Amino acid sequence: MSDKGKKTSGRGKEAQKGAKKPYVQVAEMIVGGIIILTVLAVVITQMLPRFTVKKILFEGNFMVDEEEILDVAEIRKEDAIFRLDLEDIARRVEEMPYIKHCKVIRSYPEQVLIRVIERTAFACVLMHNRLFEIDRECYILRELTPFSLHTGPLITNLPTLTVGTPGTQIVSPELSEALSLWDIYIRMPMSEKLTLSELSAESPSLLRMFFEELPYEIRWGRSDFEEQATRLNILWDDRQGELPCDCYLDLRFDADLVCK
Repeated sequence: MSDKGKKTSGRGKEAQKGAKKPYVQVAEMIVGGIIILTVLAVVITQMLPRFTVKKILFEGNFMVDEEEILDVAEIRKEDAIFRLDLEDIARRVEEMPYIKHCKVIRSYPEQVLIRVIERTAFACVLMHNRLFEIDRECYILRELTPFSLHTGPLITNLPTLTVGTPGTQIVSPELSEALSLWDIYIRMPMSEKLTLSELSAESPSLLRMFFEELPYEIRWGRSDFEEQATRLNILWDDRQGELPCDCYLDLRFDADLVCK
């Protein structure tokens, strides 16, 4: 019995001698970690040139040149693709007058896509004898020369407006009403037969249209433009466009159309 006990005790001592000290295990883990990090660093160093911008694509731009967008975006080939601040790039591009929305997408390892939605010219505004092209949301797109061809109506007589710069929005109830009226008018059948030369917007309750083919002006305001357009369409079709007006046709008094 005593011999067996001694043998067991000897094996326990051998096991204790074979066990690694805790500090040895920690040292081995540290060394192993350093080896792994070194290998990763080597791999990353070899792969890093692959994760730089090699190709920049554009989508949705028609009015704005790609080089203009690229200059504002400040993306250069060989830039580290993972360091690009996509939101900041999109914000800068959206500050361009013709850009309504921008989204920047990176595709590893080397491609960047700049996708934009452009603003569309909708009308032209005369402010302090200067001509500006605007979109439906009243953003100024560009300044035009007096002899430039323009899109949409020429809107005049807007009160107390300071001259804006391309990319800024014009805040004017008179202008907003004029654009709403134009939006409705261009869907009327008679718009295909008449040439609008001027849309005067001196107040939200008095908008005046002047046509090259008519000796009189047409006055809008005070109520729903859709209803006024409907009544005008009925009258226009009934008289085949021949109305006995010399000065104006006023649509602002509900069912009573005033012709003078």
